[in-house]
Amino acid sequence: MSVSSFLKKVFQTFKSSDSATANQIPPKSTDEVSTKATKKPEQQKSLSQLANNKVELKQPNEISQEKQNAVLLLIYQDEQQHEIARPQLISGLIGQKIQFKLRKLSNYNLINIKGFNDHFFSQYAIMVLLYQKQDGAPIRITFKNYDNNNSLLPAQLLKGKIGEAYQIFSPEINNFNLQTVDGKIKGFFTHQLQQVTLYYRYNEWESVEKSDISFVLLKDVFCFTRIDDSNPLLLLRAGTVWQTFKRIILYSQEIWYSLGAFWIKYQPEAMSIQKKQQPLIDNSDFLLLGKASPVNQPAKINFTDTSSVHYFDYPNGQWIGKIANQTKVSITTKIKIDDILWYELADYGWLPAHYLNF
Repeated sequence: MSVSSFLKKVFQTFKSSDSATANQIPPKSTDEVSTKATKKPEQQKSLSQLANNKVELKQPNEISQEKQNAVLLLIYQDEQQHEIARPQLISGLIGQKIQFKLRKLSNYNLINIKGFNDHFFSQYAIMVLLYQKQDGAPIRITFKNYDNNNSLLPAQLLKGKIGEAYQIFSPEINNFNLQTVDGKIKGFFTHQLQQVTLYYRYNEWESVEKSDISFVLLKDVFCFTRIDDSNPLLLLRAGTVWQTFKRIILYSQEIWYSLGAFWIKYQPEAMSIQKKQQPLIDNSDFLLLGKASPVNQPAKINFTDTSSVHYFDYPNGQWIGKIANQTKVSITTKIKIDDILWYELADYGWLPAHYLNF
């Protein structure tokens, strides 16, 4: 039932009650009857004495006002004048003090009252209680580089009222694409602080992986402070061995390796992968995965799935690059592991036999 319908019903009830009371004819008093009859001398004397006595009588309207009922309607609204709770009806007598028992509204603060009075002053009255939603705890948004955890933008605070919905959109950052999100990008403001982190990666990077291989340089190779740096930092001499820690493959299929403080671009003709030591078992004997055999045979990359295929640093190891279909290669070593025949390609890495055509 709406507030207007509720008020009509209440007012109609009180009006019908008042009209019924007004239509009742009060009985005539004995004084009125006696005055209309023929008065005897003794009666006239009694009436004369009564008239001489000062008797204080209350006015009829004062008697009816003391006994009049009153009703107060409390309406609960927010700042937009939307009802946020059921209306409340308080009844009493005119002139009587109002005993307020307001509804408890969670997540709201009372900020104003329209039509306030602490006593019943008329038969019908309306009081509007205005509430404001409480502020929710802010949502802290950070923007970081996915690969090194560096901040890309200053942190932002998203604010709102308790229970209000929020949605976070990814801002555009030059040379970066959104990679992943830690936290909720859609939800509601609560009493608890929320944290959302958006991770970005350079838009030219296809993948980033850990690397633990070493390179023996066959030629002098320049190294750089960054992948996108055009000015060389150092010249690494041929014959030196370098441990790698991270590998990045660009969408252009360039491969870069991190040597710790600087980067080198992978060049098959300028560097060779140093064989990793086989893992040890509990009795400290070498774990022999298979018997390697030297091979000196030309071959061709042959497959139909894609335009290139990954090759690996060693059998069942990590892939370190891609080689295009129909590329001519030279086989140097073969080994069979778990019924799969692997071939080592000169200047590249290892590939399973089913990618090769002899």
